[in-house]
Amino acid sequence: ALLIARVHDERLMFEKQGAVWNFPAAKRGHVDIRLRVRGAGVRVCLTDRWYNACDETVGDFAPVRFDIGDVERDRWIDARIDYDETTARLSLNGAPVAEAPLRCPAPYGLCYVHIQTLAEEEDFAGTLIKALSMAAD
Repeated sequence: ALLIARVHDERLMFEKQGAVWNFPAAKRGHVDIRLRVRGAGVRVCLTDRWYNACDETVGDFAPVRFDIGDVERDRWIDARIDYDETTARLSLNGAPVAEAPLRCPAPYGLCYVHIQTLAEEEDFAGTLIKALSMAAD
């Protein structure tokens, strides 16, 4: 599993750890993430362009943004984000938990998932990411 955490290190410009994954662009589809929150949780964004994994501004500019932190700790969770050209929906373990309009247009579709820690202070426990998958609908 991939650990996404926050570690204090004065040599770093940004301390928030993250990961970015590119997938084929689609105007409608879903992204599945198997994760285990042990610390502060993660912000999951779907975007139509590359952002560095440590870029703390991605949540301000991404068409889709969901925070996954207020969940049962240290249990595997299956998160799914379904999206189309206007709306994104987050489900955890098959239960719908949030829905939001796309925050800005993505005329060619979405093609990146950006996952970053929510921790504002050092968080060694972090969140484990076990699997990622995407499918266009």
